[in-house]
Amino acid sequence: MMNPALANTPKEMEPAMIALCGKGYDPLTMASLWFSLYRTDQRPAMEKITVPLLYIMPETPLYSMVNVEYIREHIQCEFVLEKDFPGTTHTILSQSPRQVAERVKAFIKTH
Repeated sequence: MMNPALANTPKEMEPAMIALCGKGYDPLTMASLWFSLYRTDQRPAMEKITVPLLYIMPETPLYSMVNVEYIREHIQCEFVLEKDFPGTTHTILSQSPRQVAERVKAFIKTH
């Protein structure tokens, strides 16, 4: 689940939440996103990254450390992993905007 905080949503609220989400998204948006992620192999692009890279990782990510380690091993520059963001998910930017901004500013100052 992208947001574990929704796990405790009462069953009677589910239809309203589904309807609300449905109004904001084209039905093919998620399908096309996943199709593009699986159809396009981004691994060759890793070798082209030549500037310091900051990877912000939430507590509950969509991608595992295997993916993160692959990036770390294949880029041509410094790799910094920031992962101390309790209670965050793939939507970390909206869940902890100040903490993420602080880490980004610190990274920019030192790189």
